[in-house]
Amino acid sequence: MPQSTVPNHSNTSSPANLEALEESAEFIRRHLGPRPYEIADMLQTLGLSSLEQLIEQAIPQSIRSSDPLKLPSSRPEAETLRVL
Repeated sequence: MPQSTVPNHSNTSSPANLEALEESAEFIRRHLGPRPYEIADMLQTLGLSSLEQLIEQAIPQSIRSSDPLKLPSSRPEAETLRVL
């Protein structure tokens, strides 16, 4: 199993295996984004009907771009952890 070093709460590092990181329900929940009901609740609270309407109101037109993002190819998580 690949090993990585992750910081703990005392600002020191301790080894953690990738399996332990992947199986964390908290890790998974944080990386999946909001659930549909959370988005609906947020929009209702803001009095909006869609995420598009939120974007229209929150992001000035002058900084928006319709050009596709020029991003590098994706990497597997294990490789990304090695790079970090």
